[in-house]
Amino acid sequence: KLDGDARREGWLQMDARLEAFGLAAPGDRDLGEVVFVRGEAQPAAAVPNLELDELWLSARRMPRAGEAPPSYGQGDINVVQRNWLQGVARSGALSKQGAERNSHFCEYMSSEMGHSHATAERPRCRMDGDHLVGRWMQTCDPRLISRPDHFAYGRALPPVTGWYDYRICYRQSATERLRTLQAISWSWRPYSCALAPVRGADFDAWLGGRTILFLGDSLMAQAFYALLFLLGDAVVQTKDLYGYEVANTTTRGEIAMDTCHSNVGNEGGWLSEARLRGGGRLVKILRHQDLFSELRGVDQAWWLPQLREADIVVFNIGHHYHKEDPAFYKYRELADVALAQLGARMKPTAHLVFRTTNIGHHACQNATRPLRSREDAWKELTGSNRIYEWRPPQRTKRGAGLGVDMFRDKYNWRGPPLFETAWQDAARATPRLAGRFAVLNVSFLDMRSDGHVATSMRYSSSRGEGGPQKATFPLDCLHYCYPGPADFWALALYNLLRNNERYARS
Repeated sequence: KLDGDARREGWLQMDARLEAFGLAAPGDRDLGEVVFVRGEAQPAAAVPNLELDELWLSARRMPRAGEAPPSYGQGDINVVQRNWLQGVARSGALSKQGAERNSHFCEYMSSEMGHSHATAERPRCRMDGDHLVGRWMQTCDPRLISRPDHFAYGRALPPVTGWYDYRICYRQSATERLRTLQAISWSWRPYSCALAPVRGADFDAWLGGRTILFLGDSLMAQAFYALLFLLGDAVVQTKDLYGYEVANTTTRGEIAMDTCHSNVGNEGGWLSEARLRGGGRLVKILRHQDLFSELRGVDQAWWLPQLREADIVVFNIGHHYHKEDPAFYKYRELADVALAQLGARMKPTAHLVFRTTNIGHHACQNATRPLRSREDAWKELTGSNRIYEWRPPQRTKRGAGLGVDMFRDKYNWRGPPLFETAWQDAARATPRLAGRFAVLNVSFLDMRSDGHVATSMRYSSSRGEGGPQKATFPLDCLHYCYPGPADFWALALYNLLRNNERYARS
């Protein structure tokens, strides 16, 4: 037994100093490996399983700006940024003294801090555009956050393996931990209203026995898992269902997981389901380029049964569309056909929510804070002064397509957001959806050039599927880390549903 034992939240916490391993001399401080083995004093049946929530190896000093972490053979590993080591700015910043006066101090994604001119609680955002004018504020000193997952979700994230295990960025390296601590210290503060924090028990009671369906690509899957993490103990079980995406198959089954396990590292596969304590369900359908043809013929889509069961459908088209229609000539036609088909096959009382698409940010590994405006983000993707103007890709003599602003926006990230007004227009022309369609505008997240996966994928070359191949992929500047800005997708949806009476149970 080592000194410092304490029991907290069902975990046994131990402080094992290097001297306990016989490494007392200054020259013996290098640890090549830490191995936990079962003692011989007890029989095997009497020894419980050992699960490490987190292993901390602390150094004599903090990393310094400019120092480079291990590169694992890659040249694009970012050095430690000076801003990662800093707290909030002194001007208008919260302090430890302020924390004693303000119950919201260091509450994740909460900007409802005590301003000298604010004397009353602000109205809740209805998410009809009232939330879009505001600013990102650093509402917590990142140096006061000890555990990113505990700070964000109030609990430890489960072990994660799979192709995308590196999206739990803070677990990949000490450098990535510093980057995550900075990213999660920022909150969005609308000027005219307040965003309600996610409360699992309240959401569970509000949802009752109803079903919410998430339909879209990997960014929609991130919103799904972000909501699960934020709901905490309200989620009692998740399961991945396989074989449903194949017609006329007898090999269907499921993999059930309790709250100590998650398949977020593999995005849960094509079909996932989470059950809440009150009987409600959150269902995720993961689709990529196949979604466009399925929306044109919903009767043939394998997810039609899940659509018919849903009380609220949240969907998004996303960035895969440009692979099918680079110039976006057929986008409006897709919106018209898709809403007509969805409206005819959903429950007559079900609601449909279209969530807008955010742009990515090139060189995101260098970002240390949110950008000051959405315009600043869009200017990085075009050489034109008219940043919200679309110019279709041009064809070369060989027939290959050149992207819009090929060198600045090579993935056509500006395309989907520029055409998404088509969904509101299509809804107005679909009588079946009268009063049942809404757009969830999350464009305020365009400013979050920080918090992307970025260099965290470089530390996962030996784990999950793919092996060393993953370390050679281009840095991911579209998806976000958990915890991180992706949680604001879940927060925005939570406020839309909870702050508008039409989504309440009848």
